[in-house]
Amino acid sequence: MTDKDNKLIERFFSFDLTAAELKDFDARMETDEHFLEKIRLYQFIDEKVDAQFNKDSAAQKEELIQGWNKMQQEDSPTGRVAKMPWIKIVGMAASFLLLAGIALWVFRQNNVINPKELANQYWETTSLQHLAFQRTEEVSSPHKTILIEAREAYKQEQYKKAKTLLNDIPENFIDYPMVLLLKGQCNFKLIEMDAAIQNFQAVIDHKSTGPKDLALWFQALSYLKMDTDEGLESARKNLHFIIAERYPIANKAEDLLKTINHL
Repeated sequence: MTDKDNKLIERFFSFDLTAAELKDFDARMETDEHFLEKIRLYQFIDEKVDAQFNKDSAAQKEELIQGWNKMQQEDSPTGRVAKMPWIKIVGMAASFLLLAGIALWVFRQNNVINPKELANQYWETTSLQHLAFQRTEEVSSPHKTILIEAREAYKQEQYKKAKTLLNDIPENFIDYPMVLLLKGQCNFKLIEMDAAIQNFQAVIDHKSTGPKDLALWFQALSYLKMDTDEGLESARKNLHFIIAERYPIANKAEDLLKTINHL
């Protein structure tokens, strides 16, 4: 893995990427299988270290960090690996994760996973609202202009203004599923979870093909944010469907499903 990729993944798990970087990161995850494997390796290493080491031991963590730094200073990349047993390599690599401070590790460290916070974390790191906006029809019309204005209001965190604008777009508008999707996104940000779920369901049930995959994903996060047993089960159903259909967001759905199955 290149040093540039190391830093990029570290910043991703530290929730330190800009909106533009998140968009590029998300697109790369969907198209670059090699890059995705690098991220999966980080998760694999994290699990192995959890199984092999006492997470509460500060001394062990310090030892791992020192070992990783020493390995990074070796001249030959192949020599670094050859000199160490497999489990030591795993432990040293894991120190990078510890330094990065990834959210899921922190959740497990404290034996607490807050569904609301988890929903927010996945919402902010997917940047799917930008992909959704790009799916609108390239047709100029007064209603399209309103949709674009509402999108800009959403980006500026003016969620109530965006909702008001969207209410002026009729149901026969060619991109009406995108209107419903953006309404649901505004509801999510305003913590109007019932309304968000209803709007996302309207996209799913719409007669057009529409952005059903995004609606299923956003609805799953909305269910998760409700922080109820019923909501958690509904979120699981959505995620299973996304995975079964192999939608572009399927890899993220698998990651989230794995996490919430420990709740």
